[in-house]
Amino acid sequence: MSSLLQRTGVGLVLLIVVLPIVFLLSSFFTPIQFELSSNYITGVALTTLLFITLVTLLSTILGTTLAYLTTIYEFSGSKFLSWALFLPFAVPPYVLAFVHLGLWENILNTNSILFASGVLSLSLYPYVYLFSKAAFQSKGKRSLEVAQSLGRGPLNAFITVMIPSSWPWITGGALFVLMETLSDFGAVSIFNIDTVSVAIYKAWFSYFSIGSANRIAAVTVIIVGVILYLESWVRRKRQFYSPDQELKPSPKKILKGRPSILTSVFCFSIASLAFFLPFAQLVKWSFMDATVVDIKSILPFLLNSLSLSLIATVLIVSLACYLAVSTRLERKYSKVLALSQKLASVGYALPGAVLAVISFTVITRFFSYGFIKNSIIIIIFGYSIRFLTVGLNPINTGFKRLSKNIDDSARSLGCGAVEIFRRIFIPTIKKSIITASLLVFIEVMKEMPITLMTRPFGWDTLSVKIFEYTSEGEWEKAALPAIILVCVGIIPVLILSKNERSHE
Repeated sequence: MSSLLQRTGVGLVLLIVVLPIVFLLSSFFTPIQFELSSNYITGVALTTLLFITLVTLLSTILGTTLAYLTTIYEFSGSKFLSWALFLPFAVPPYVLAFVHLGLWENILNTNSILFASGVLSLSLYPYVYLFSKAAFQSKGKRSLEVAQSLGRGPLNAFITVMIPSSWPWITGGALFVLMETLSDFGAVSIFNIDTVSVAIYKAWFSYFSIGSANRIAAVTVIIVGVILYLESWVRRKRQFYSPDQELKPSPKKILKGRPSILTSVFCFSIASLAFFLPFAQLVKWSFMDATVVDIKSILPFLLNSLSLSLIATVLIVSLACYLAVSTRLERKYSKVLALSQKLASVGYALPGAVLAVISFTVITRFFSYGFIKNSIIIIIFGYSIRFLTVGLNPINTGFKRLSKNIDDSARSLGCGAVEIFRRIFIPTIKKSIITASLLVFIEVMKEMPITLMTRPFGWDTLSVKIFEYTSEGEWEKAALPAIILVCVGIIPVLILSKNERSHE
């Protein structure tokens, strides 16, 4: 049983993540009929580099500043703003993009890459905000007190002491922003910016060259591999500079008068631009024309989104449970299985457009396209690659809270792996399984490029309809599907903010 679990667990990861990437990289050695011009590829590469640099830089500055203000100081509305600044997590970047484009297209130069970078930064800064807040809540406060006791001012202490001591966490959040920016397809399509994700889409659907799409995707996989290596290096640094050594949290410094008002206005302005104003505009658009707000017309797309999310959630969470249980019970092969889980995390780092190409390439190697073109096999396979680690993380966290003595006791009573999972693990980590299911369900609901590029004809979801409506500039029609996705996305934000409040 032990070797069977080990072989099956590793085999699943190889099948879902590693084998598809190998197929994709082999495209370098496969001749193609149509090849994109070198000038176009160079332009896409430079645009992508500039775009991810701007977004990462702006998000890092914004997230770090907001984390510092809400963690170190108490000011008017600070408790509300501390969790409200997480709300942009609930808004898919492509929703925020079309709302701000509709709001400012007659006022500002919305065609500039700087405007697009600013909007995407409003969507992604919470990653840096989350990581920075975790660091500032512990060692950061103590470092600030020590620096100020030596005569340094608040700003000087923040720049010279707090940021260096918290740099591994800030960098970790920035790398998440970098990967999300590289992965983005919907927002850059709305702003008409040709990044690698858009280039893959155009190569496949405009030039009908799956070979060119494969090669661009393969280069992107290599870039993502380098980023993941950097992320693992940063994670090791975070473990070395652990901020959890502080036993008693320091009290916040109270701001009064003008500093309190200015800080509150700044934080509320960011929260408004990133969430409150866009959501209010969506509600306004949805009621501008009575013929537009037609629930019946949205219902088929909502049902498609729900059914895809449900199928993917059941499959992905089942695989995640199997891998997590195998890693825990098969101690002889625990290192091999742990490596398999790390490989599974690669899928989440890959852009959706890349995964769409990977899924199509792999599935059509084993099945004729005529057989699978009207099925959702390719979509579900792509979801499995991307969101397996989303299901794994909460379940692994749940297992870490359980003593392994429980496993030994159950085995001494003659219980097998299946019985231990059914009678012991499910009841004790039920909340973790529910959390994993919820997160996977919501991520699939919001996902756009995999669904858009691999769906059967006529199988439209809420995210696909948003893409189609916004491509035609029909903001009002896109508003209602967007509101539904935002409301669904608020659920994990509430869970996250609850966890954050418990640490304050």
